[in-house]
Amino acid sequence: MERNWDTPRARERYLEAKRELPKNVWRLPQFSRPVLTCGQGYPGIWLEHNLDNVFYAAIDPEVAVAGHEIFFEHQRGDGLLPAYVRRPQTGSIDIGYGHVQAVIAPALTAWQVAQVAGQEAFLKRAYDAYARYDAWFVAHRDHGRRGLVEMYCEYDTGHDNSPRVNADGIPRACPGNDAVNMPDIPWMPVGAPDLSAMLYGGRTALAEMAGALGLPAEAQRWLDLAEETRENLLRHCWDDADGFFYDVDARGVWRKFRSEHITRLFANRVVEPARFERIYQRYFKDPNEFAAPYPFPSLSLSDPNHDRRYPKNSWGGQSQALTALRACLWMEFYGKKEDFRKFMEIWVRAVAESPLPFTQEMNPNTGLFTDCAPYYTPTLLLYLDFMDRLDGKETVSSKLGES
Repeated sequence: MERNWDTPRARERYLEAKRELPKNVWRLPQFSRPVLTCGQGYPGIWLEHNLDNVFYAAIDPEVAVAGHEIFFEHQRGDGLLPAYVRRPQTGSIDIGYGHVQAVIAPALTAWQVAQVAGQEAFLKRAYDAYARYDAWFVAHRDHGRRGLVEMYCEYDTGHDNSPRVNADGIPRACPGNDAVNMPDIPWMPVGAPDLSAMLYGGRTALAEMAGALGLPAEAQRWLDLAEETRENLLRHCWDDADGFFYDVDARGVWRKFRSEHITRLFANRVVEPARFERIYQRYFKDPNEFAAPYPFPSLSLSDPNHDRRYPKNSWGGQSQALTALRACLWMEFYGKKEDFRKFMEIWVRAVAESPLPFTQEMNPNTGLFTDCAPYYTPTLLLYLDFMDRLDGKETVSSKLGES
């Protein structure tokens, strides 16, 4: 088998990643235990990075557990978890409730961490916290009563600087910096397929947790609720002619942005295999869509909104390391083992050849990275995992693909 990814430079960068990753473990104010932060560009921990902890659990389960429990510590009385806990200045703390920014179900990754850590007490705390979080979405993010989770602001989906979530007057954060508040825009609220898929993934994980905790009736209730979410996604967000899931506004009009949000439906495993295959063949095997030379662009290459200036921190075009790390949750699960191997090789080569320090994103056409977020935790994690996988070792991603 050709090993064109295996170079002296790639091996040097592997050792560098091994040295640098532990430096992203910090103690944040008002929490007694160290947590895995997002890296030098983001001084804290973000809820949308919950998958990072699944990878780090193989290194230090206690840090991975703490990465969930810091959010439980700051859960609001109404059930809302903060989008982030960060340290903008030495000795201070900033806890963000102005948006949700959760797209891979944190209940799913907590369940995965719990299985590694083997802590029943953590499992019980996680079950209670994420059940309350689910209830918050039902109470506060289904204004249109369609059984969908609604997007109110740009930061809700973590798609910074994407036209999908900042066009037409959509604010960056929710009014009053509180995620319960919907902007005063006539066509709001917008049902979001990726946020709704997060609810589905959380409910299937809560079913697993309930089963492990000896609560079979609760487990069945969560599975029934998950299926309702799937049905609502198909009813409101699926465009059969395009073969794609779109945001839907209050008028029932689709907002047709072909963004990488579709991969989040795969990662939360809400899409059944036949429909997945249809989407995959049409959009992920086409070099004019998501099959870019350096995949996966955050907006399809043929989407008219694709930003070819490729500015920093752009989910309007750049291929993002977060998207690449999340591919571990779905590519092999849906039977794309060979494609995933090629995907890993592309990312390893691109990171190894970059003169920049494990930054966040790369141009999908050239593989050139921006200098956004040095020693970014997802880039470090994927590089270490992908190198080990390509060397034939069993890793976290190989187990995720089987589960």
